[in-house]
Amino acid sequence: ETIMRQTVLPDRLILWLGQQQFPIANLLPKELIHLKKRGLEIRFCDDIRSHTKYYHAMQEFRESVIITLDDDVFYPKRTIERLIQNHKKNPKNIYCNMGLLFNRNIPYNQWTKIDKKHLFSSPNILPLGGGGVLYPKYSLSNKIFNKEDIKSLCPHTDDLWLKVMSMINRTDITFCGEFPLLFTIAKSQKENLGALNSSRNDIELKNILNKYDKYL
Repeated sequence: ETIMRQTVLPDRLILWLGQQQFPIANLLPKELIHLKKRGLEIRFCDDIRSHTKYYHAMQEFRESVIITLDDDVFYPKRTIERLIQNHKKNPKNIYCNMGLLFNRNIPYNQWTKIDKKHLFSSPNILPLGGGGVLYPKYSLSNKIFNKEDIKSLCPHTDDLWLKVMSMINRTDITFCGEFPLLFTIAKSQKENLGALNSSRNDIELKNILNKYDKYL
């Protein structure tokens, strides 16, 4: 609902649902089905946990700008607008509303949250998907679609996987400046990246780098 009330709307709004979790489409909540009348597309696909939200969209729409947003967050009305406005200034960069400073030499839970009030660009930014992230075409390595590696190396950490794929392509990341505190739907965050033991993030990042460090 808050995505549909944005000041700037996307050309298409697609909710990707893992068919293993939702095998019977007509059992979806009526409130969700009602949003289809307002333009929401609901697509069923192979369930690859948190990677589901971007994987199939980026495969199908490789020539498009993709914005990822979570379905359990209440978004401020200018969330998409600020991503698009900044993208127009430099179409090659990835843009995020929330981020950490990527540092492979210290544990994940010690990474610095970016809280600058102004635009800040660096290859060392880790975009956090929950705040909304804009990915231009060709900003990520095609290795992103290695589903077997996703499942074996980093099944829980889509943000880290996407980050390494941007590093392979030498794509800069831009933080869009100060962003309001986000509110999530109650009881929806049981398995999100932040709720997981941070050591799992360290383990899965190590898995990714062991395989892909040679490309960096």
